[in-house]
Amino acid sequence: MSNATEIAVMVCRDMSGNISTWDPVEMVFNKHNTLAYQICPARISQDIAQQARTLAMKSIESFSGVGVFAVEFFLTSDTKLLINEIAPRPHNS
Repeated sequence: MSNATEIAVMVCRDMSGNISTWDPVEMVFNKHNTLAYQICPARISQDIAQQARTLAMKSIESFSGVGVFAVEFFLTSDTKLLINEIAPRPHNS
């Protein structure tokens, strides 16, 4: 993986607070910095995948979100996850 990897987790939460996630995807961008394609599952460790899913769920729960959300992360070269964007819909993620 390169030094600048972007991954995303789709989260679905209902009005009762039940929550589900999908496997993280790795987003690959073209020279114009638009999404070219995704790799699913992302080429990351199971530990990082679980951390991303947990952080994505906690993020949506923190504002009592209901619906489908794309939670995008930057994965740093030292394996830290930084939230980049939360989109309240299926997104290019």
